[in-house]
Amino acid sequence: MKGLLPLLAALLLAACLPGGGGDDADDPVTLTVRAAPDDLEVPVPQDAEAAEVDALSQDDAADVDASLEDDTEPTAASEPDAPVQIQPPEPPASPAQLKCVADGGRWARAGEVGYVCYQTPRDANKFCRSSDDCEGACLAKSRTCAPITPLMGCHEILNRSGTRSTQCRNF
Repeated sequence: MKGLLPLLAALLLAACLPGGGGDDADDPVTLTVRAAPDDLEVPVPQDAEAAEVDALSQDDAADVDASLEDDTEPTAASEPDAPVQIQPPEPPASPAQLKCVADGGRWARAGEVGYVCYQTPRDANKFCRSSDDCEGACLAKSRTCAPITPLMGCHEILNRSGTRSTQCRNF
């Protein structure tokens, strides 16, 4: 009997809620849409420049117009304080970088510390059975010579005897 009492109370309360009543229950929400009156004025926001010109007196507006027509560079007093972005000068090329580029290499960042000269070997992407077949490394998965030297990170390679090994190179 005690288990039926909460169930009966919940059932009676559900009938009191909107949408939970009987056949004669009204819709709880009614939405009516009407057309806006013809004489309704909608405020139009002014852009910042128009509001600024309206706030100036006639004399100040004439001064602004005269300064806009002038072909001279604006003065520091008329310019707002804008952050000045200055690019640092490009550092001069190091002798190693110059030699790398002269030899047909590409000078690029290696890891977080420094730069390395990347070269494309003559036998790049050719079939190989061991590292003796390549100028660089013989990649174990594809059995091709590495497309670039040096290989950064860890790679499965075929060593001189043709067995797989993992080579890791970090700078």
